[in-house]
Amino acid sequence: AGRMYRTLIFTDCVGTPSGFKLYGNDDGLPFFRNLARRLSPLGFSPDNVSSKMSFHSDHQPFMLSGVPSLALHSILLPEQGKYYHSHGDTLDKVDIKQIHECAVGTAIALWELANVRKRPMKEMTEREVRRLLRRENLLEPLRREEGRPFRFPVRGDKR
Repeated sequence: AGRMYRTLIFTDCVGTPSGFKLYGNDDGLPFFRNLARRLSPLGFSPDNVSSKMSFHSDHQPFMLSGVPSLALHSILLPEQGKYYHSHGDTLDKVDIKQIHECAVGTAIALWELANVRKRPMKEMTEREVRRLLRRENLLEPLRREEGRPFRFPVRGDKR
């Protein structure tokens, strides 16, 4: 039996799309840089495609489970960035044009992923995830994180 999730596309941050974040999955860089190049008329750039890992967002439990995870890299307006993920992050700060642009970018990425012969981002084993966490200096912050809602075993864990 296969896994339930093949790829997670995270769409939490809506700004002007400019590229893709691949959250540790270097294998997808050529595919998504090429896609960003083709989407340059929409404001995308291959220079805004990265595989840097990060925490504290909805992609985290998927990424730590080895599920290929990605998001649009987007640029927030100054007023949006000022209130991002706070009580001031209200509907009046949403730009409908940015929502449309993100929807188009996400739809095209989904279409491309659905129609490619070989998936550009592979699922990672626990060992591969640990190696990436070490490379990005994130093992220790993960170890210190209290009350994490998933069971990613970290060496030295007392759980």
